[in-house]
Amino acid sequence: MPKILVLCLDDPADNKFIADLVREHYPDIKIFVRAKNRIDAYDYINNGIDKIYRETLGTAVDMAVDLLHETGMRKYAARRLGQRFMAIDKDSVRKLAKIKEEDDKDLALFTTKEILQREEDLLAYDNLNFDRNDWQDSSLDEDENE
Repeated sequence: MPKILVLCLDDPADNKFIADLVREHYPDIKIFVRAKNRIDAYDYINNGIDKIYRETLGTAVDMAVDLLHETGMRKYAARRLGQRFMAIDKDSVRKLAKIKEEDDKDLALFTTKEILQREEDLLAYDNLNFDRNDWQDSSLDEDENE
């Protein structure tokens, strides 16, 4: 069984301190960490930690999925859209983490806007390609009350 460390402290500085200490003295330990925001996530990625869970992202996507379902989208289709958003977001965080804002603030700002626009375009494209059946008769969903 692999050795793992889970960091979920409220203070991001404490998480970073412990992660750095563990990586220095126990490089074989796999670190899972909760990040407060994108900036913290960038820092973890740039320090070799790739199991990052942003604090409010999951609940925000869960809420969006529930809202889509409540407004008539089939549960499966709403979940699929939520999963697509999560995948796009995860990819963009990894790309943006590579840009050091202090090195090139204009590039960081441009790239951030460009990636967020790309996320919006991909999600809009997905939405246009949903079959009308994705929005009809959501009462057929077996797990509607989950």
